[in-house]
Amino acid sequence: MLPPVIFYVPERTSVMGKNAWMPGIGSVAFTGDDPAVFRVTSLFTDISMTRLIPSAPLSVPDTLFFCGKSVDDRPLLEMSLSLPVSYLVLGGRWPRALAPSLRSKAKENGIRILGPGSEGIVTPAAHDAARGNTVLLADGGDLLVHTLAAFRRRNVPVRYALSFGRRIDYSPLEAADSILQKDDEAEFYVFILERLLEGRVFLDFAAHAAEKGKRTCLLLLRRSETSIREEAAALNQYGVVLLSTIAEIVDGAVAFLSGGGMNLTCGKVYSHRRAREELSLLLRKEAEHTGFVPAERTDEAPLSLEILTETDSVASVLKLKRTNEDRQRAIFFTSLEENSPVEELAFSANVPYIPGFRRCFEALRLVFEREPAFRPNPLSGTLPPKCPLHPRPTEYDAKVLLRAYGIPVAREALCHSLAEALTAAESIGYPVALKVMSPSILRKTEARVIALDVQNEEELKNAYGRTLEKARIADPSARIRGVLVQEMVRGGAEWRMEYRKDLRFGPVVEASISGIYGEILPDGVLRAAPFRKEEALRMIRESRGYPLLLEGWRRDALDIEAFSEALAAFSRLAYCEQDISRLDVNPVFVNRRGVLVVDAFIERRVRRK
Repeated sequence: MLPPVIFYVPERTSVMGKNAWMPGIGSVAFTGDDPAVFRVTSLFTDISMTRLIPSAPLSVPDTLFFCGKSVDDRPLLEMSLSLPVSYLVLGGRWPRALAPSLRSKAKENGIRILGPGSEGIVTPAAHDAARGNTVLLADGGDLLVHTLAAFRRRNVPVRYALSFGRRIDYSPLEAADSILQKDDEAEFYVFILERLLEGRVFLDFAAHAAEKGKRTCLLLLRRSETSIREEAAALNQYGVVLLSTIAEIVDGAVAFLSGGGMNLTCGKVYSHRRAREELSLLLRKEAEHTGFVPAERTDEAPLSLEILTETDSVASVLKLKRTNEDRQRAIFFTSLEENSPVEELAFSANVPYIPGFRRCFEALRLVFEREPAFRPNPLSGTLPPKCPLHPRPTEYDAKVLLRAYGIPVAREALCHSLAEALTAAESIGYPVALKVMSPSILRKTEARVIALDVQNEEELKNAYGRTLEKARIADPSARIRGVLVQEMVRGGAEWRMEYRKDLRFGPVVEASISGIYGEILPDGVLRAAPFRKEEALRMIRESRGYPLLLEGWRRDALDIEAFSEALAAFSRLAYCEQDISRLDVNPVFVNRRGVLVVDAFIERRVRRK
């Protein structure tokens, strides 16, 4: 018979009750080798251990740190997975992936696993985190260890830090969501990930956090090679800031620690009192670069910025700090660049210090630019009735779907005979365009199955037979579903709306200028669907073709409002219609009043058997 598992319990947490809504909350114990193998935990936790052999289920901890480091420790790991613990943290020295049998055993017993390869965790239960409001969640562990070391060097507290190693079960997003629900003191969430795999889930978390006034940042070790534009656009849309260095993380933590409770209604306004003229001018220049402006009256600013130099003293710094605290105003200290003596001065005075003017303002932007990410409910209001989509849809089917979502489409009729085409043209009004509808002929212009600017009945009769003949030449086996008779649309500006599925972020909508300007001004503005009209307006304004919608020389202003409404409706369609893999609307004419869709290409999603 194997000996029982021996626990080494930190004295601080050994008396805590069971309250395991995440690892490290509630009672904690270590088993196996030296607990110092968990480098993250040992950085911020005084691991003074008490040896304990559990004699009853009540003495079993909520979170068990497994310190084994070789396959010889597998029996101990198997016994640990038999205990009624909520979480098991598998340490960085465990040499291999967890065997499927052990993973199944953990799942059967309701144990969530952090790791293998975890460097440990830090929670408020394990250290003095009363002043910290930063949450660090990292794949692997080495970078998190270096980040926490930087926090300690700059005397910045951290509230939570979790190393997930080679995660197989419990994920950073699960932990972040638990903290967001349970701990309102946490304000600054930083994810350090090798890759962003769960893109849509990450966006949902960022939106939920923004609604609560929290900030989400991301440091990616590897960017996607195939959808980097979609990634950047979606993260920016949801207010996620991409960081690139450890220094940016620590700077942001300093900004939130001392400025998280600032009154932000005045905007990005700061006051500055020190009489160093040249440095003050340079500070103002860097402020303008990041959108900050100096206050006309010092008592109007929620923020005071002061420049430290080597000639300052601890007493003068503390006096400035007290003056601003008395006026209930946040104060930050900065310097022209990184400077060790100045840094020591700031640490001695225990004041918030961010070296470098640009770095200081970039960190403060994280606090000031926390706009709630609006998550529109695409199912709210009245949805169009579900219309069955043809197994091989054509342009006509795409336009039926667009109309169902309230997107204006040019007047048209699908005709199956010359007589029907003549009647339709008479009803629509000449001139008209003719298009052969066949799922086998996707490139209608190249196949020459389109007739434009048909002026009268005689021209229509000739064009009708000619386009059908061209279709038979292009593909003798093509199934013709009819000829589309459509009004000719002139004037306005040609734009494009495209929807496609991204593997990580789901439906993505792209808008860009089209027609002759599409070659001159090639661009595309991306957003994750769905989004509301205000976001659509931002998309349009970001496009290089936006000036063509404005009034200019011999040019009237076009209906941007109608275009933004159509773009928002298009995003709703993209989110709701799961059977479509791609929908390309090109062109959509933006006119002085309203918009009109003229052409569309649609692809149905192929279902895997």
